[in-house]
Amino acid sequence: MFSKTIFVKKLKLQCNFKKNRLFFNINSLIKLALFFV
Repeated sequence: MFSKTIFVKKLKLQCNFKKNRLFFNINSLIKLALFFV
């Protein structure tokens, strides 16, 4: 049971990390687009 909660927490952390990276990539693209406009 205890190890399962740790596994779920790690999974959620990975999911959040991927979301943050995606958000960061989109932000970078927007900044690049604004820079070139």
